[in-house]
Amino acid sequence: MEKIREKTVTRSFRIKESAFEALQEEAEKRNISINTMMNLLLASFAEYDRFLEEFHMLKLSQSTLTKILQASTTEAIKEAGRKAGGTLPKSFVLAKHGRVSQETLLEYLTLLSRYANLFELNITRNSGHITVTLVHDLGTKGSDFLGEYVRTMLKEAGYDDSIEFDEHSVTLNIQPRVKSVVSDR
Repeated sequence: MEKIREKTVTRSFRIKESAFEALQEEAEKRNISINTMMNLLLASFAEYDRFLEEFHMLKLSQSTLTKILQASTTEAIKEAGRKAGGTLPKSFVLAKHGRVSQETLLEYLTLLSRYANLFELNITRNSGHITVTLVHDLGTKGSDFLGEYVRTMLKEAGYDDSIEFDEHSVTLNIQPRVKSVVSDR
């Protein structure tokens, strides 16, 4: 399959010398060009970070989140996952795309994987049914939270699913759509 190259534009910017030095250092660590590093940063802002403020989202270390999860009861974690999954994903997707669909929800999970670093994501498609696997290092309570979050997100959008999870992963089997969700936008 051919990869379609996205159109680029040439622009010139002035940035602080200290910021440039940090970019150059990070690009060298990753063995990529400064141009690629800048594209990664700008894509992160355009696709995800600019929505953080709108939805009062935080950047939080994995170790801090794990400690919070460990300090909570399993039922409280599951309830928090259901509440967050019932509101935030739909609002985020509507703000970004103006509509909720299977593809926009899967893109949302991809953004969480890529920019929030909550989990590694694997999506497989087979005969109209999709398997989504989230692999993480948050322990069993992390699976409880993520499982309820994603299950509720999908149910709110009208998808049936079955879910399996263990200490380090959540796997959802998404069945074809059962109802339609339309935005007023």
